[in-house]
Amino acid sequence: MEALLPRLEPLLGPAVAPPVPLDGGITNRNWRARLGEGEYVVRVCAPGVETADLLDAVFKADLAAFAGQAPRLAERYRTL
Repeated sequence: MEALLPRLEPLLGPAVAPPVPLDGGITNRNWRARLGEGEYVVRVCAPGVETADLLDAVFKADLAAFAGQAPRLAERYRTL
């Protein structure tokens, strides 16, 4: 996660606090990051995760956000 911060900060703002690991995630590690004026969950995928699995997860996250059940994605399935 620390290697990603320099790539996220130009997009979302400077880190306000160190990232905090979150429990859960089968195919990824999740981190809570405070960048700029926002709070984000950053998903770092495990090696070997199939692209189709990632696209499926993004699609489901978009549906949940559209239904008002989850926050919208800040950056859509982009590899940083």
